[in-house]
Amino acid sequence: MAILILDIGSETVRAGLFSQKLEPAGFFTAPIHAGRNGSISVKEEVKGALESLFTSIKSMGKAFESFEKVLVSIPPSDMSIRIVTVPFEDRRKIGEVLPFELAGLLHMDIEEMEVDSIPLGENKVLAIAIEKKIIREYLEILNESGIDPAWVGSSLFSLPVLLKELYPLPGIKAFIARDSLSVSEDGNPKFFKPIKRIDGIRLGLAYLDAENIRINEAYATGWDLDDLRVLMPDVKIEELMLPAGYPSDGAGIYALSLVLRNGTLGETINFRKGEFEYTKEKAHLRRYARITAIVLGIILLMIIGDLYIRYLGMKKEFNAYNDTLKTSYQQLFPNEKNTGDEVYQLEAKLKALDKEADVVGGGVSALKIMNGIANASADGHRFKIFELSISGGRVKARGEADSFEGANKLKEALSKDPLFKEASVSDIKAKPGGGTSFSLNLTLNKAAYGL
Repeated sequence: MAILILDIGSETVRAGLFSQKLEPAGFFTAPIHAGRNGSISVKEEVKGALESLFTSIKSMGKAFESFEKVLVSIPPSDMSIRIVTVPFEDRRKIGEVLPFELAGLLHMDIEEMEVDSIPLGENKVLAIAIEKKIIREYLEILNESGIDPAWVGSSLFSLPVLLKELYPLPGIKAFIARDSLSVSEDGNPKFFKPIKRIDGIRLGLAYLDAENIRINEAYATGWDLDDLRVLMPDVKIEELMLPAGYPSDGAGIYALSLVLRNGTLGETINFRKGEFEYTKEKAHLRRYARITAIVLGIILLMIIGDLYIRYLGMKKEFNAYNDTLKTSYQQLFPNEKNTGDEVYQLEAKLKALDKEADVVGGGVSALKIMNGIANASADGHRFKIFELSISGGRVKARGEADSFEGANKLKEALSKDPLFKEASVSDIKAKPGGGTSFSLNLTLNKAAYGL
């Protein structure tokens, strides 16, 4: 089965076919007819281009009638890209704080957007947001064409890998495609910008100049190099040269094939998460698990049958054991007349004794846990807890803090408390009237509680 990479642009849809070893097997291009103008509102135009591509692909034979994996790149113009500053570099923490940082910077409510990020270094992050409606429409178009992609993102963010592969010498390099500007240094991203006209390039260069980022070399496709040299008179500018066999407009497909080959696709921007999560592989695993469960069930039935036969052969011995147990139980509890199932009643009495031991002094002190949370220092931030539950060595709480940072400081303070083994904060949401609600999850340090 082949691997398919689709690169949907504002004017064309490009397709690259690869073997399982990621060797190129064919490239195809179909135009998106005039009228789309970078928007997915005219679904039939994109669907028509895809159908044309798939007709060409299927003409290659049965080996290309189905695909092991499909990657889909969508136009950068469908996304909102912002550069924001955050006080940490951990990607998980960045994901938690990004909705707060982007509030008010986007053209619609953050709840209607899917958000991801790329660290740029020096506490700067490239925040990428796209309307959930747009992702949903792309997936509908692809599903109508019989395609369920494992990855949906943009090849724009893989272009630094391409520049490092083709031009490995050190320095800051730019790639100017027909619809985007990408700047990177030694494979590390520095700047991305969707563009439509040459004015977009000019604005991007102005930002780079303000940030004191000096481009050493630039490579382009789809532009007049003389026009670009007017904008960047001190920069060496050349036409991008792809490896033999790749079309001149196949930079995005080549970049994604490199990312797939080096195993870093999971580190790129992927909008197939949350409500759009790719579930085909999980469904395959579930089917495999069901088959395994059936086989194990058959084996278990065979074992039970064997045990039952053994039981029948030892029935007399079991009856003798039961008579002995009944006699012993009556000696232990002479006041009980109707004993019934002695084994069951003995287990019930032991469980009752265990519960009494917990009540007397063997359990975890709820007062000690609440005191530990109340004494946690949040470095001047205020918080309050209005719901607390303790079960099985874990503590769950819901509360409010004056800010996202206050909730995070509370978690850090509890992480250092010897009473708790682990601490995490989730479900962080900004409240309309100010403040932040959160959920607190703690794992008790049993040694600290003397358990």
